[in-house]
Amino acid sequence: MSDLFDSALQQGTAKELLFMGQVDFQEFKDGICAYGTRDLRGCSVVLVASQKGTVMAHIDPRGDEYVHRKMDEFVANYVAKKADHFPSSSETLVVYGITIMPDGERVDGLEHQTTIIFQRLYLAHKHLGLPFFDQEQYRFRLQLRDDSPSFPGKGTVFVQATNTQLFMFVENKLFELVIFG
Repeated sequence: MSDLFDSALQQGTAKELLFMGQVDFQEFKDGICAYGTRDLRGCSVVLVASQKGTVMAHIDPRGDEYVHRKMDEFVANYVAKKADHFPSSSETLVVYGITIMPDGERVDGLEHQTTIIFQRLYLAHKHLGLPFFDQEQYRFRLQLRDDSPSFPGKGTVFVQATNTQLFMFVENKLFELVIFG
């Protein structure tokens, strides 16, 4: 499991997106400044985050129609919270990624699933004002190993906000940093 995420959960400064297939919004207030998910185990994660909160989706590989439904939920959450929580594109982070299991554990359709996610994020950018993101810069691909220190949690992703910065971690490693102007 992720030491950083577990620590934030134990301190009461983080909340966890608990269920596979869940799409949710978490406001950063009242001491909560981090939100994440774990046990991706071949699933995808999509998030939009700012200093004020995050929308996150933990999408399991159940086919194209299912991915489209989850992205509909994700975009609807973003649109509902945009004015109050994602007002500035320069201070909003959009990230998506997949986890690949250790050798021998293959999940069919993951690459196609990320194509659908990217296309839906692009449409949300074009038509709904989701901040622009570079497909390669904001896409991660995590290859899990049997000897990974976080193997029991398999695929932990979380975002953490401070007054001046927004951090996004994948398996305890800083993936992206946004500094607020």
